[in-house]
Amino acid sequence: MYFASGSYDCTARLWSVERTYPLRTYAGHKLAVQSVAFHDNANYLATADNTVRLWDVHSGETVRLMTGHWVSSVEFAVILVAICQTPLSCEVFPLPATVSVVVVLIKQLVRERLIMENTPC
Repeated sequence: MYFASGSYDCTARLWSVERTYPLRTYAGHKLAVQSVAFHDNANYLATADNTVRLWDVHSGETVRLMTGHWVSSVEFAVILVAICQTPLSCEVFPLPATVSVVVVLIKQLVRERLIMENTPC
């Protein structure tokens, strides 16, 4: 079993419950890492300070850097990473993958849902 942690030293770390030291350190943030989230397939790790970095868990390389606002938490959807500042303020980014009709349809549905949820009554 594996888990990840974020730290005030501007890194995230991958751990195994069977060891007392990290398996990998993910460095590149400029501020404390406040949030971490694994993708369901465990190939990607999202970490957040005032940016979001999407990491390849195995190589330790940054796959994508997302900037533009302060991030308080990250969480994965089935195919997308959703970045939310509040329950009513989310941005959705696709994971690096081959674009297909299914992904386009899911992104459209998610965007429509977010727009509907953010519309005042």
